[in-house]
Amino acid sequence: REEIKRLFSLALYVDHEGVTFSNLDGYVYDPKFTQNLMQQHCLNRWEQLGTHSGYCGYANAYLGFGWFFNDVIAPSHVPYIYGRMLLLALFYQATLRNFNRRVSYATRVLSESGEPKHFRALRKKFILFTNNYWFREVSNQTQGIEVFDLQTKNLGLEKEYALIKDEM
Repeated sequence: REEIKRLFSLALYVDHEGVTFSNLDGYVYDPKFTQNLMQQHCLNRWEQLGTHSGYCGYANAYLGFGWFFNDVIAPSHVPYIYGRMLLLALFYQATLRNFNRRVSYATRVLSESGEPKHFRALRKKFILFTNNYWFREVSNQTQGIEVFDLQTKNLGLEKEYALIKDEM
């Protein structure tokens, strides 16, 4: 089990065996630090079944064993449910970053000309985005809710959304 967790940490944090250290028990970083970090990034709902899933700012990773993982989770849940949830989260991230850049531009225009029309138009688009696309919950299943929460939390979407909302 410890070796599986170690290998899973390499996948989750996009590291490889060549950058591990023997005096760190084969981890890239301090094992305790990595295990604590994984507590924030992993969904341990099916760990006893040999299924590991984790969600951080640079990767979504899955590692598992057995018929349920191989026949159900990997070929179906990962690409068609969790993968699509990740695409939605990445859409949110790209959209929020676009709004962030546009707020900076509108601020510059406002400071130079004193004209708030760019902010009015931007606020309108942000409200439309919020009402039409910003879904807090994209599944009614507990594990789907947990996965999407981890995906969005570890991409920092709530913080970015709140910052943009505050700036507007």
